[in-house]
Amino acid sequence: MKKILLAAITSLSLCGATAQRTCNTMNVHQRLMQADPQYATHRASIEQQTQAYAAQHPHGSQRSVITIPVVVHVIYKVAAGNISDAQIQSQIARLNLDYHKLNADTASVPAVWDSLVADCNIQFCLAQRDPSGLPTTGIVRVQTTVSSWLDDDKVKYTAQGGDDAWPASSYLNIWVCDLGQSLLGYSQFPGGPAATDGCVILNTAFGDQVGTVQSPFDMGRTVTHEVGHWLNLYHTWGDDNGACSGSDLVGDTPNEADANYGAPAFPLTDNCSTTSPGVMFMNYMDYSDDAALYMFTKGQNVRIQANFANGGGHASILNSLGCVSPGGGPYARFTADKLNICAGDAVQFTDQSLDTPTVYQWTFAGGTPATSTDVNPLVTYNTPGTYAVTLTVTRDTSSDTKTISGYITVKGTSPLPLAEGFEGTFPPTGWSVVNPDNQTAWALQTGAGGYGASSNSAFLDNYTQQNIRGQYDYLYTPVLDFTQGITADSKLKFDYAYAQKRTTSRDSLFVQYSSDCGATWTTVWQNGGAAMATTATLYGTSVYTPAAADWKTDSSISLANMAGMAGVQFAFVNLSYHGNATYLDNINIDAVVQSHTGLNTITDNTKISVMPNPAKDKCTVFIDLQQQEGVSVALYNVIGQQVWVHDLGTVGSASQAIDMAAYPSGVYTIRVQSGASSYTRKVVKE
Repeated sequence: MKKILLAAITSLSLCGATAQRTCNTMNVHQRLMQADPQYATHRASIEQQTQAYAAQHPHGSQRSVITIPVVVHVIYKVAAGNISDAQIQSQIARLNLDYHKLNADTASVPAVWDSLVADCNIQFCLAQRDPSGLPTTGIVRVQTTVSSWLDDDKVKYTAQGGDDAWPASSYLNIWVCDLGQSLLGYSQFPGGPAATDGCVILNTAFGDQVGTVQSPFDMGRTVTHEVGHWLNLYHTWGDDNGACSGSDLVGDTPNEADANYGAPAFPLTDNCSTTSPGVMFMNYMDYSDDAALYMFTKGQNVRIQANFANGGGHASILNSLGCVSPGGGPYARFTADKLNICAGDAVQFTDQSLDTPTVYQWTFAGGTPATSTDVNPLVTYNTPGTYAVTLTVTRDTSSDTKTISGYITVKGTSPLPLAEGFEGTFPPTGWSVVNPDNQTAWALQTGAGGYGASSNSAFLDNYTQQNIRGQYDYLYTPVLDFTQGITADSKLKFDYAYAQKRTTSRDSLFVQYSSDCGATWTTVWQNGGAAMATTATLYGTSVYTPAAADWKTDSSISLANMAGMAGVQFAFVNLSYHGNATYLDNINIDAVVQSHTGLNTITDNTKISVMPNPAKDKCTVFIDLQQQEGVSVALYNVIGQQVWVHDLGTVGSASQAIDMAAYPSGVYTIRVQSGASSYTRKVVKE
């Protein structure tokens, strides 16, 4: 039997990272203990209350079922991370089985411990009422630009790309996301900050054999384990690195040397429990695979019940109305499997309306079909733009309508040529920066530009010790139309500069492209370390700023194999190893423009000019052709939409004013069509 040591809460060591189950709850606990004096005080107070409760109620309380409202924050970057309602519901069902001793595998508990198996008398429900008293599904979905998360709680903040917690006094918050560093999850013990209260779970370990869950963590036991921490349970081995002196502060769990992994066979002994029956590897607070976990003990249940007694860490939840529907419905609610798509893609809409509507009426601006009475319609979007979705639901004589403006964004393609020197706002209109670790990202550097008249550039500061070593950061171009203009001689050209911090620095730069709306990426250029350095000087004590002679132009990326593709997007990817800064400038794709008649003509941009550029309200296109032809002038925004067009008739030389006052700031393309030839110029609207 383990010793009950109050002092243990200040001395427990970190969860060890393994190739199997990994939990960083103790890492979070130690971080808070060191950084937040109030947390240490609260933990001591809660432990005193828990021990007092255990002394008065050694067999637990006889109170009625405790109901805990749950809000699941689904934070995803790609569609695979946007797990289904069915997967979420399967996890709630698993929690209810495990915490109510209704799981069928309790039959596998060894006879010697059968009398210790606890019914914790807890029921979980997806919240039906939000903090404002309005109806909810208990599921919040947030699409983010963050690729993966760590145990630093950033996923719990909207401002960091995650989602803010609902009040901890009334809800159990669970964030489901893509966790890095092989983590399955982590939790916050009772007594921590309300803004970070709850559990964080890897999306492939959330759910019970439904959806994207992956074996051997596919039965929902990761959440059972992490909610156990939220309910004030420690790991069964006491996190003492095999010393046999640590404690989970529970009297009926055998002493363990360390975590157990996989699916052990009973009996299992170790250095702390050397004789049969050995260690309780099937306890939910151990590290065994999901299929090998199937019990809490009565001693653990006493600690859980103490949470809801006077002074307990989660006592206020007993007064929560989160599981009580506000009534008065039906209430229109819906989600979509993806919000940012390419033209021609389909979106699956899913009804999440409350209080059982019987009639559905959908309206899809820009979609096909434009309306639907299906419960879960599939809609195709063919035209670039941003579109609203409306759902009206009815039951008997009651109805409710929900409209979300700008809900679906359909990405279009920008015409060639591409010419970006980073002389305006950053990122340029149509470009985007993705910063997975929310640390150092691609940024604008003024006063340091590539060849020619450039004075600015994009740069990534690998020198400052913020980026995680081995972290990738992305700078994306607009989606480009390669159906015309690309030949066997076409190339992507750019300038770059880089200096090493030391001879072993191996920061790297990659160029990738996607032709399937970002679903897959192919690397077409890469360089790094000493081979990428454009100066022999080492910058070991300061951030590198390139001299004019340091810049290198690389024209080696052939685009011939991309000819004819409807949408091509490039990514400039920095891999940081804490070396020094990488600079990027003068990104260009020259093009042979193919007209609507199918004839190929070399674009001669001396034949058109635009003044002023940048323009505030108006600009003028000056056209100087060699012969009289039918000429039209069109203006395209950064996603490839034609926003203005004018037919000049048959002319040789002409000028045409374009009123841009009504258009938002950004980069536009002016295309002059002259017979079988096309001429393009970029213009910046300030």
